Amino acid sequence: MYHTINASCKELLEEVFFQESSEFSKEDGTPLGVTASGTVIGYETLTDEIRVTVRTKFRLLYVDENGFFFSRTAEKESTRSVRQEGVTPSSCVFVSATVCDVNKKGNNPVLCQATVRLTGWFLQERELRFLDVCSEKTFCKSEPVPVESLRCLTPGGLTLSFADETKMNVSSLLDYSAQATVSNVYPSQGMYRIEGDTYVRIVAQNEDGACFSQLFSHPFSTEISDESVSPSGEIDVSVSVRDVVVSLSEDDKRNVIFDLTLNFEATASFQETVESVRDVYSVTNVLNVEESDATLCTGFCFRSLRDKATASVTPKDGANELFGILYGGITASYTKINGQFFTEGIIQTQLLYKNGKDRPVSLTTEIPYQIALPVDSVCNTRLQPEVSVTNLSARLRNGGEIDVTSELILSVKGLRTETVHILSDVQIGEPKEPDEYAVTLYLVRSGETLWDVAKALNTSEEILRAQNPESGTLSGGEKIIFYREENNS
Repeated sequence: MYHTINASCKELLEEVFFQESSEFSKEDGTPLGVTASGTVIGYETLTDEIRVTVRTKFRLLYVDENGFFFSRTAEKESTRSVRQEGVTPSSCVFVSATVCDVNKKGNNPVLCQATVRLTGWFLQERELRFLDVCSEKTFCKSEPVPVESLRCLTPGGLTLSFADETKMNVSSLLDYSAQATVSNVYPSQGMYRIEGDTYVRIVAQNEDGACFSQLFSHPFSTEISDESVSPSGEIDVSVSVRDVVVSLSEDDKRNVIFDLTLNFEATASFQETVESVRDVYSVTNVLNVEESDATLCTGFCFRSLRDKATASVTPKDGANELFGILYGGITASYTKINGQFFTEGIIQTQLLYKNGKDRPVSLTTEIPYQIALPVDSVCNTRLQPEVSVTNLSARLRNGGEIDVTSELILSVKGLRTETVHILSDVQIGEPKEPDEYAVTLYLVRSGETLWDVAKALNTSEEILRAQNPESGTLSGGEKIIFYREENNS
């Protein structure tokens, strides 16, 4: 009489923001700019809570009295709490950390502070009970209900090592950052293959003391085994950069070596169509019906695109020479304007230049952006944009104006949901009082079906068809005659 199905759904985590800081001691140089990166290195799932361990790495750039650059790094680890109703100790989760902004204060020591944003998802496990078979004393109307069930797959990791050539000789590395994106996922029997790209941006100093930046992009591919995967499954994969190390070759000053560690978390969706009783009544007895509206996940949407954001700034103290640009952080949120979704935010950068007095200085700049989201209209709830900056460039114009360009990768995730009316239980109650009228003339209301009329008259569709053979598809204002007999039920 009842059918229980797995209706697990991927839910987006509520965003959490926190501040992290680190101090740098006095160096033989002037602090110019600071960068920061956040990495989730572990988590623990509890009841309605995820405790996330985050490593925040700061890198402070200095310039000495001879005009040469050098950098120092510091790391901070902390555990943060993400409160989320529905999380259990056995929940499958994915959490990522993004730096929104970074700044520095003071000279000795230098206090560096960053705002870090935690986002992600968890798999909320739940079961739904449908009424799928009626008893002999009831009439039932059933309809197919599509339900998507999600399952967490075996997580995976990938270590990448590759070398590439810079556009000029490098004397020292000053800063670097890495991003990774997934472009395709191919399921097959017992495994799935992931394809994507890594982006590593370096800031370096050449042998003449000039500062420059360069972007390196490399594809990756890996296979992860999981017995539950089938070729017909739909798989969604989240990727994060667990660690990145960039070093210089000892033999070639233009050869840079990259070592990256990637982590993958994936879910597979399985479609199931359930025949569910949507309405029920009895001719002879009062029914006690348990019913409710349930929101079912019918899909997890994912879209991505590339875009650019630009801005121009004119330093008040003048700009004679541009050294480079550092990435500070990014914010991202979404809004809806005239039915169209947009993601918008601020990209923080730090320009390194010589001012009008030929002194090396830095200037924090902000690049606003707004991008139309390429999300299907059926992705109707809990959109969560993730924006990655893959490259930054700056150009000094005549007159001291500096043009800044940021290359972006926008990834948007969201849910497709459908609200369905569910009957989960029916109990036979007291006998009904018999109707005292032998004949009833029923005036059909607009939108009513023969089922609705039979339920209102406390009879069956078959009896109404037999007594009104000329009636086909009902329309508003049509008359239905019902001759009541003792045994018509």
